[in-house]
Formats: sequence, C-alpha cells, structure tokens
Amino acid sequence: MELNKKIKRLIRERGFTRLTEPQEKAIPHILNGKNTLIIAPTGSGKTEAAFIPIFNLMLENKGRPVRTIYITPLKSLNRDLIDRLMWWASRLDISIVVRHGDTPKRERRLHTINPPDIMITTPETFSYLLNTKVFSNYLHNVEWIVIDEIHELIPSKRGVQLSINLERIRKLNPNIQVIGLSATIGNPEVALKYITGVNGEGVIIQTDIIKKMKVKITHPKPKSSDFEDATRLYTYPDVVARVKRLRDVIKRYKKVLIFTNTRPMAEILGNRLLIYDEQLKAAVHHSSIGTPYRLRVEEKFKSGELNSIVATSSLELGIDIGDIEYVVQYG
Repeated sequence: MELNKKIKRLIRERGFTRLTEPQEKAIPHILNGKNTLIIAPTGSGKTEAAFIPIFNLMLENKGRPVRTIYITPLKSLNRDLIDRLMWWASRLDISIVVRHGDTPKRERRLHTINPPDIMITTPETFSYLLNTKVFSNYLHNVEWIVIDEIHELIPSKRGVQLSINLERIRKLNPNIQVIGLSATIGNPEVALKYITGVNGEGVIIQTDIIKKMKVKITHPKPKSSDFEDATRLYTYPDVVARVKRLRDVIKRYKKVLIFTNTRPMAEILGNRLLIYDEQLKAAVHHSSIGTPYRLRVEEKFKSGELNSIVATSSLELGIDIGDIEYVVQYG
C-alpha cells in the first residue's frame, strides 16, 4: 500500500522536502499492518513516522471512535504532541483530545459523550479508561496504539501495568496494531516483544543519525571571591563556583538546558542562580510544578523570552521547545 494523494500533498504543505530515514523505513511496514518498533534519535521525525501511515489508513478505511490511542509517559509531552498532530488532524477532519489526570471533569464528560478519533494519554489514564464501564466500550474500536518513549516505561512498574493493559485490549481487538517509539533502547528484541506480546510478530526499524556535539566534564574550583559569595547564597564556595560557571554559560548561549537529578535540586539551583544574578532569564521546570506554570515556562523558552531552564526529566523526553544550543547535566 502507498500513501494516498491527500497525505502526500499535506507532507509537502507541511514543508517536508523529503521523508527522514526512519519515516522512509517505517511507513511501509505500518501501512501493511505490522507491529513496529522505531528506534531513532530525537528530532528525526518518529512521531510523524508513526502517524502519517495511521492517518492514511484512517482515511482509507472508515471506523468508529476511539480508533487510536497515543500513550506517552509525561503529561507535558501530551500537550506538545497535540499541537503537532492537530495540524494534520484539522486538515483531515480527524478529532484529537488529550486525556490525563489534570483533565477537567467537564472535558472528561465530553470525551464520553462524543469520543475522539485519537486520544493522547498516559499509562495511568489508559488503565483507568479500560476499567470504566462506559468508556471501555469505545476501546473495542481501537485499531492502533502508539507508545512513545517506550524505553522509559519497560523497566518500571508503570511499564508492567501497561503491558498487562495491552494484553487486555488485545482481548477486545486481537488485530490491534502497536507501534513503539524510542530514541535509544538497550535490547530492541525485548522491546519488540513488549509491544507485540509473547506470541506476536513485528519489525524493528533502527537508524543511527549521527549528530555532532562536544562533551566536556568540568569541576570549577572556588576562587577567593567565591568564599565571600558563599555567605550570601547560603552555601559552600565550591557550589558558588559552579553557579558562576552556569551563569557564564547562560549569558553566552541563546538556549541552555540544565538538568538536575532531583526536583529539590532543580529548585535549589534555580533559586541560587537568580539570587546570584537576578537579570538571568531562567526558570525551573519539573513535574510537581503546576500545569499552567509549566506551560508558560515551555512557551517562554520556545519563544526566547527565557533562555535557560533548570529541569528534571520532565523536559528530557522529547518535548518540542525549539533548538537547544547548550545542555548541562548538573551533579
């Protein structure tokens, strides 16, 4: 099966001069109904590699909602995805909604009354929907499940629960097609079995797009002035030296992401940076911060109003916040 003319026209309208390598390799397999694991770097078009053929199949064969479930590990990832996918859906008369723990009750009620063609959700909400009497009836109609950042889920308790729910939904529809997406994965064969089930079959699409980057490990030593600033920042001189180095990086580069290992460390480091230099255009981002604030931080960073974010893995999993010039792993 080939892509139909309408999809090809939208590919050109979207500005794609050509398909990326993951898209060229994966699209034919998905069009032919195969369970597919796509392993390719961030920014290589994995989401479109999964959804271009799904949109094509939805146009070719009419069905009843809900037809596609897109499962992502983070709620913030959901918000970004709907912006990218809505461009296609609005031109194809396909409805998309986001459903997760923060979704207002009124919206949840509307999803039940008028179910969408595509639902973007988290593993936990997917499990909840399977256990609701009304909405579980719509899940009989599901033809495709896409699991993003699958490497984050497989080794976790969330991943175990999701694998059980995949088996449950296969009982409702044995012909369901599952597509897994990942930037990196240790054992592709295990990941493929995760999405196909023990007796299922599928294909692995793995591409290595080399990106040039410089990696440097640094441990700034405190200077005499750092001992004086340590009192003002309520910390140690060696921490002051690191804060100053980060300040210099933020001032030098247009877009800087600073990752910490924990949410408390993100808060502490963000505060110390702003105490040391209140002119810095920096903000903190992690999963415990309120949704409206996180959204504002993401939008300001993408627009350039902010040029640095101190974050945990809540910003690691492929959220589209524009081009990043410099990345720091702190600690």
